[in-house]
Amino acid sequence: MSDNMIERVAEAIHGYRDKPIPWDRCVPTYQVELRKQAKAAIEAMREPTKAIANAMLECEDGERTVQEAWSYLIDVALKE
Repeated sequence: MSDNMIERVAEAIHGYRDKPIPWDRCVPTYQVELRKQAKAAIEAMREPTKAIANAMLECEDGERTVQEAWSYLIDVALKE
């Protein structure tokens, strides 16, 4: 898995299709387009919703690691 979030999201969008060809075998123009879509998806998350903002407040107690807090916020976003 890539350490670059845009690349991760682009590959996830690609992988959502039925039986996709491997990412590294896709034509470069297709990869560029999916990276643009990935950036747009990530940008859309810049402003938290009320549910995510509330979840962030729950994470301020310091009882979760950064990874746990991040995963929790993503879970909240996916349930909206």
